[in-house]
Amino acid sequence: FFFKQKTAYEIRLSLVGSEMCIRDTGGVYGLGLVAAGHSVTFFDVNEEHVSAINKNGYRLSGVTGDNTFTVRAFSNPDDLANSSDVVLFHTHTNGTVDGAKSAATILKADGWAVSLQNGIGNIEELGRVLGASRVVGGISYHSAALEAPGHAVHTNHGRTLLKKLQNYEMIGLQRRET
Repeated sequence: FFFKQKTAYEIRLSLVGSEMCIRDTGGVYGLGLVAAGHSVTFFDVNEEHVSAINKNGYRLSGVTGDNTFTVRAFSNPDDLANSSDVVLFHTHTNGTVDGAKSAATILKADGWAVSLQNGIGNIEELGRVLGASRVVGGISYHSAALEAPGHAVHTNHGRTLLKKLQNYEMIGLQRRET
């Protein structure tokens, strides 16, 4: 998987999704972090998906194996207010503004968001809501699909590139072979 090495400090992470994204690629990233030993809280506006995760666990199958993880998921951002250092932001373009508002509620005052969205204008919308200094943008060559509520299928494994908006430093994250 990826994210195999834990940092020297613990970061409280939340994954914000709407539409299908937490249910597919968001699940890939969030559960990859869980598999590496990080604590990740999931947020989605789809109550059926959240309920399935909380009842049965979050299953991820596909190119990286088949595992079910016991994680916490919420559908109300107020339940997670001011709780996270980092939000992994996965929404479709038409959910960006609402998702950004949820991220603003969930993030601590000095927290920041990482977006791996496809589409034009998403980073700018996140920057308008959160402030550009709190947003990291990127591109992912991973893909996934929703099999059922609480079950994502990882369909393609690829590189992930991140770029902090304010000082334009590139950070490359690649799969670490074990």
